[in-house]
Amino acid sequence: MNRFCTMVLLFILSLQSASAQQRPSTEPRKAKRTAAFVVNAPGESNAYDDPDTPTDESMDGICEDENGKCTITAATQEAEFMEAAATITFSGSMSISLTEDGGTEGAYLGMLPSGSKILAGNNQVTITGTPLAGPLILEDNSEVSGITFNNVPITMMNGNIIKGCTFNNTGPYPIGFLSIDGVNNIIGGPNPSDKNVFTNSKAYAITIAHSGGDGFNQIIGNTIGGAGGNEGGIVIAGDAGEGKNLIKGNVISGNRSNGISIMSSDHNEIRDNKIGTNSAGTSAQGNWQNGI
Repeated sequence: MNRFCTMVLLFILSLQSASAQQRPSTEPRKAKRTAAFVVNAPGESNAYDDPDTPTDESMDGICEDENGKCTITAATQEAEFMEAAATITFSGSMSISLTEDGGTEGAYLGMLPSGSKILAGNNQVTITGTPLAGPLILEDNSEVSGITFNNVPITMMNGNIIKGCTFNNTGPYPIGFLSIDGVNNIIGGPNPSDKNVFTNSKAYAITIAHSGGDGFNQIIGNTIGGAGGNEGGIVIAGDAGEGKNLIKGNVISGNRSNGISIMSSDHNEIRDNKIGTNSAGTSAQGNWQNGI
C-alpha cells in the first residue's frame, strides 16, 4: 500500500473512532440487577423522572412515562442509570427516528450494561439517526438481533453477539457500523438467520480496533458490501496485533477500497469467503482496490 493510500485509510479510521466517542466510555461494569422493557412508542425521550416527586424515577425500573409510553432511548437510559442487564423488546413493528433536539449530533443511545439484549423478535424494527444517532455501546456479553440500523454505529467490548441485523448509512457522515474493542465477539453466525448486512458505509463497515490474546472475534456469514458497497469492508487496526480473528463464510464485495485490510495483526484466519464475487460466487463484483 503506498503512502498516500495509507494516510487516507488512517484518516478514515480516525473519523470512525471519533464517531464512536461522542460520549465518554468506562470500563465494563458488572450489572447490579436485571430489568425488562418493552418499547411501545416509536419516538425518543429521556428516562422518565416525575418532576412532582422527590424520587428519581429515571432509575426505578419502569420505562413508561406518565402517558404509558416507553421509547428506545428511555429504555437504554433506564438500563444504564440502573446498571441493569436489560432485555429490551418491542410491542410490534415500528420505525424509530432519532434526533437530538433537532440538532446534527444525533440522539445518544447509551451504554448498555453487561448481559443486556435488544431483540426485535418477529417484529420489523428500524432505528434511524437523522442525520446521526449513537453510538450504542455494548459492554460485555450482550446481544442485538433483528434490527435495521440507519446511521447508527455500535461500539462493543467483549463477548457480544450481533446477528440478523441490517446496517445502512443514508447520512453524510463518514461513520462505520461496528467498532470492536475486545474479544470473543460474534458478528453473524452459522445459520442463515444470523446473517448481518452492511452497506453504504462511508468508512470501513467493521473495525477491529483491539483484540487481546485471551480470545478471538468471529465475523461469520455476513454480507459486507454488495450492490451498495462500503468505503471498505473489514479493517483490523489499532492494537489488534496480539488478537485472533476468524473471518469466515462472508460475502465481501463491491467495496470502494479494500475488502479486508490488515494493518496490525498476526493471528487471523480468513477462509471460505466470497471476496469480489456475488453471493452465489458465479460473477465478479470486485472490491475497487484489493480483496485482501
